[in-house]
Amino acid sequence: MIAMADRDDFAVHMKAVARLILGEPNARLSSATELRFGSHGSVSVDLAKGTFYDHEATQGGGVLKLIEARLGLKNGGAVEWMRDHGIDMPDRSPAPSSASQRSRIVATYDYQDEAGTLGFQVVRMEPKTFRQRRRPGPGDEPGSIRDGWVWSVKGVRLLPYRLPELAEAIALERVVFIVEGEKDVDSLALRGIPATCNPMGAGKWADELCEHFAGADVVIVPDNDEAGLKHRDLVAGKLAGIASRIRTLDLPGLGPKDDVTVWLDRGGSAEELYHLVETTALRPGEAPWQSRYGALWLNEIPGRVSSAPWIVKGLIPARGFGAFVGQPGCGKSFLALDLAFTVSVLARIEGDDSRWFGRRVHPIGVAYIAAEGQTGFVKRVEALLKRYRVDNLAEHPFVLIPSAVDLRTDDGDTGPLCAELQNIDRLMRERSGVGLGLVFVDTLNRVLAGGDENAPEDMGALIRNCSRLQASVSGATIVPVHHMNASGTRERGHSSLRGALDFMIEVERSEDGAGNRWKVAKQKDEEDGQTFGFSLKSQVIGLDGDGDAITSCLVEPVEQKFSSAARPQRKLPPQALNAYNILFNHCDERGERRFIAGHQRACTTLEAWQQECGRQNLVAPGSTDDALRKAFQRAMDTLRAERRIGVEGDFVWPILRRADSS
Repeated sequence: MIAMADRDDFAVHMKAVARLILGEPNARLSSATELRFGSHGSVSVDLAKGTFYDHEATQGGGVLKLIEARLGLKNGGAVEWMRDHGIDMPDRSPAPSSASQRSRIVATYDYQDEAGTLGFQVVRMEPKTFRQRRRPGPGDEPGSIRDGWVWSVKGVRLLPYRLPELAEAIALERVVFIVEGEKDVDSLALRGIPATCNPMGAGKWADELCEHFAGADVVIVPDNDEAGLKHRDLVAGKLAGIASRIRTLDLPGLGPKDDVTVWLDRGGSAEELYHLVETTALRPGEAPWQSRYGALWLNEIPGRVSSAPWIVKGLIPARGFGAFVGQPGCGKSFLALDLAFTVSVLARIEGDDSRWFGRRVHPIGVAYIAAEGQTGFVKRVEALLKRYRVDNLAEHPFVLIPSAVDLRTDDGDTGPLCAELQNIDRLMRERSGVGLGLVFVDTLNRVLAGGDENAPEDMGALIRNCSRLQASVSGATIVPVHHMNASGTRERGHSSLRGALDFMIEVERSEDGAGNRWKVAKQKDEEDGQTFGFSLKSQVIGLDGDGDAITSCLVEPVEQKFSSAARPQRKLPPQALNAYNILFNHCDERGERRFIAGHQRACTTLEAWQQECGRQNLVAPGSTDDALRKAFQRAMDTLRAERRIGVEGDFVWPILRRADSS
């Protein structure tokens, strides 16, 4: 306990303690004898009496009571806090014996002057506190000396840590590092890196330290917390105009409250530290440069391919743009919903064992925009929940948006939908711990809002607005569900859609009753052409008012994986056969050798192939250019559907290694 007779020793420090704890007083409400703190002056400090009163908490007292009320420190702990913050307190208690000491010394740090003479010492105690002490001088009272030390640095010249080494490094024009604590300085010194810090910790940089940094090339490395960042800015401001160069460096990979010692213990080296200084250190107040277009320096590229994230391994990339396409009734929406449910629900339940058609999946949040209405989709979701007996539904990151939205015009629903997806992403992270990563748009035609699928301006606007959706939620994968053309040979609409896609899944209904199948029609970064089988199985989800079963369908994978060669080739129509052989002979005789779709191929451009078809009379002599264009398009669609040709961008090549005589 602190004796009552000693309380006057604390009262004189009330002004300093109040400012340290409460901040700057309210100048408008304060006077020469009373300080007021807070916007309404709810805490008052009587400077004459050395007391405070909190009018909201209805409590008050002296200095020790204020420290206890605001910091939770009592008696000896409060006194140590005051000393640690530079308030010199006399110690009238007898020197404790080593056996009765509550704290023990675990480390000492000598602060020496330029000649190597000890100025003072910082002592680390356990439990973790820091104290300062010095050797006694001629004028010290005997009562202030304990165990050969005066536990105060009042009136002592403050010095930077390891000053002799610091002065030598500056004279040699070496970069010197300023860190937050003595432990960090010693960690760097062990690796031959010149470093220093100030005594008393973050926020206590004294003006008298600055003279030692005249002409220095300084790099400030803060601890990774708010106090460290404030200290960084304080030191940079104090040394401005004194040091010849000041930079700040935020170390990569630090967790909360980590420091340079942690970074070094995890494998950081002197070489890497100097490299970071030259490549990422900033001038004080300078914001890190952020490329508007995602520019990568050469050293940032390695490792990006191997670490590229997938939603479905090798099929559906994260941060991609894809499409599910197929004719009406082929099961494309069932397949899309099955994927959505797998990654948002089953992947969380099954963990690493979760698969979709044999491919590993990663849990991610899903928003499914059912633009054609909710009735059918509600039944499909209920069927999935019933089949897999899912509990705790609110925990799973799946959202159904049963609304037709306008993604054709820039001033339509795109902006409000972006805001809605951002809120969904935030709530998913709060509820489920994963963000929104996959957005289905079913169907593309409904969100075109009356636009023309074949018009490049309308399709281009939709592609652009899908990119806006993607950007609004940190790069979610956007997947429109779309229809095939009437002949089932390609997706409907303008070709700019296929060109913009990272991947495309084509879904088709089997003609032989063996079930449906889907294939990877386009995969920009992996193998395409893979084909998988599935069937739609009926699932009862309840009974209606008449007692009849309410049913929906569920996707059942067929274990066999169909190869692209498993489907027998049909005999080509004469015009398509003619166009194919024209292409084969043209590529064989005059084709360009290019590395395309993973192989060296003899290919040509679509334009050159169409011109060659015109020269070799794909249509009757004298036909119009429009007749040739339509005949060529029909032939190309047929050849692509029958897997006789490959197309990538503007280039085309024959898949068979011979002319077709079928």
